[in-house]
Amino acid sequence: MAFITEENDDTNNRESDTYHNNYYKERLMLKALEKDIFAEFHPRLADFINSGTFGKMASRNELRNSKNILIAATTLFTRAAIKGGIYPESAYALSDRCLQKIECLRKIDNIIDLTQEIGKLFVNRVRSVQNFSNSNLIFLIQDYIFKHLNEPVNLSIMSEKLGYSKNYLCSSFKYATNQTIVNYANEQKIREVQSQLVFSNKTITEISGLLGFSDQSYLTKLFKKYLNTTPTEFRKRYHI
Repeated sequence: MAFITEENDDTNNRESDTYHNNYYKERLMLKALEKDIFAEFHPRLADFINSGTFGKMASRNELRNSKNILIAATTLFTRAAIKGGIYPESAYALSDRCLQKIECLRKIDNIIDLTQEIGKLFVNRVRSVQNFSNSNLIFLIQDYIFKHLNEPVNLSIMSEKLGYSKNYLCSSFKYATNQTIVNYANEQKIREVQSQLVFSNKTITEISGLLGFSDQSYLTKLFKKYLNTTPTEFRKRYHI
């Protein structure tokens, strides 16, 4: 039995005024994410959405269809973010949390707002790596940090594991990225805190322990330093 036949192929039945979203405008929107241009990402996303319809992936279940659209958008954002330089494992981990949260939604009032918010999370991740060197050593340091986000930053252990002196690691990273390893690691921890606040129901204390902070108060202090707001205020503002 054929999966799609001439009789049920939409290309033969499509109404003349119904079109899927414009592919060229989709590429412009994803390029803005890839290049970390959030000021352009929002209008390009709106332009893409207004260029046509998302189509129906679940024709008889509106909630399922909305979830499928968000899942597809998250997949596109993930690929664009990786192309923009984000460490793949970090992009996939963020994608997983987005998808898990989407699946838990019981009601979706505005697909555009949710798509925008998910896109913003990926844009912020791309921003943290746009100016990094592509050298193997810098990649190794990044890789180590992402794989040890749940531990306190320890440069001595890192240098031992990577096989370079601590001074060489620090000076090489500073030269390539114009920031210290500790500062970069803390930025990644705070970005992970943001993801946990938005896409999980863990308490701030639980998140603090999960990411190797000495205590919740230190997490809050660092969070406020980087984002000028507290974790509690951030969660109230962005929790979907």
